[in-house]
Formats: sequence, structure tokens, C-alpha cells
Amino acid sequence: MKRINIKYIYIFISFMLISLLACKKHEVKIQESIKHEFTDNSGRQYRTINIGNNIWMAENLAYIPKVFKQYNSSNSEPRIYIYDFDDINLYDAQKTNNYQFFGALYNYTAAINYCPKGWHLPSEEDWVNLEIYCGMERDLINKTNYRGAEYISLSLRSKTHWIANNGNNQHKFDVLPGGIKDSEGFKYIYEIGAFWTSTNSETNRKWIREFSYSQPGIAKKSSNPSDALSVRYVKDK
Repeated sequence: MKRINIKYIYIFISFMLISLLACKKHEVKIQESIKHEFTDNSGRQYRTINIGNNIWMAENLAYIPKVFKQYNSSNSEPRIYIYDFDDINLYDAQKTNNYQFFGALYNYTAAINYCPKGWHLPSEEDWVNLEIYCGMERDLINKTNYRGAEYISLSLRSKTHWIANNGNNQHKFDVLPGGIKDSEGFKYIYEIGAFWTSTNSETNRKWIREFSYSQPGIAKKSSNPSDALSVRYVKDK
């Protein structure tokens, strides 16, 4: 029977202890990066998260100076909607579960106009940096529709409110399935979460990012500025 070299046992144990400490340190770093650093134009504060080189909102924007009925759309004037709420009464809108869980849905003009100083609507580059940080392969970045592995989407999606296949929210980004509003009305609550970018995709359209309970990865799609999506802002550098 061979004698086990004590030296190698010591090296192995030391390596395991260092690895465990490194993991714990990383977990603490993620937790400590969650702060109430973003304040909207009404004074409401939101959690933020440091992902890669950017500080992002970790909650959906819920700023509603006014609210519109679902078929009152515009490509150029700001419009804000609450999912399944077809009235203009702000007090009633704020009492709805959809507003409290998912925030509001904004057309592109509203998403741009209501961004506080020191922050900006994320560009295509901002989203790409986030995706690469979370594990997206670089050769998939410029592809459209859903791309990337399922774990990337799961790591950014919330642990609750999805109709199925909840995320694990590893990065504390907390993507929620707030649905959308397009020319046909409200759609896909509990199924998808969609977010504006500030970057043009083609004539009169903008790139967006979309997460789904039934699709792996993250979708890169284009949307009409009159559509209404969820909003996250990124801190200026």
C-alpha cells in the first residue's frame, strides 16, 4: 500500500480553502453592490446593481406623472401605460397589482424624456456589455431574435412572477415579465419582459431586448417607438 504524501494533502486542502473564500468574497461583493442609488423625477428611489462596468437600475421604472388609455398611442409624444389599466386616474393606477409588481410601460419618447440627469437609456453597446459579462458568446452578439444559452437569461430573470421557468436572478438584475403594449393592446404579462435601447435598428424603429419564460438566452429585436415597454436606466460615467 502506497503512503500518501502529506505535502500534497496540505496543498489540496489549502487550494480548497482559498476557492471557498474566493466564492464567499464574490457573493459579498454582489450583495454590497445593491444600493438605492437611482431616484426618479418624483423622488422615488430604486435599487441599482453593478454589472461589469455599468451601474444599472435593478427595478423597472414606475414614474407616472400621467397615465394614458391603451389605444392613445404616439410615435413622438410621451405615453405611459399600466398593464390592463384603461383609464387616466393616477390614484387608481397606482393601486393596481400590475403597477406595484411591474412598474409602468413607456413608449420610446417617454423612456427618453423621463430619464433623470446623470443617467441614460441604455444603448445597444450597454446591453452588449451586460450580455458578454453574463456569458454571451461574442459571435452571437449581432444576431437577432433569441440567442445565447438559457443560463444567461435565468441569471438575470427574477425568481418570481413568471408563468413558468422562473429565473435564479444570480446577478440580482431582477428582470420581471411586465409584458408589452403595441397597436393591438396589452400582451404577454407573466410571459416576457421587454426593454428599450436608445439605438436605431432601422428607419423609425429601435433595438430592444426581450426575455421570455419559454425561450433560452436574450432576444435582440426591433420595435416601433409607439410601442410601450419596461424601462431600465444606466448611470452615466
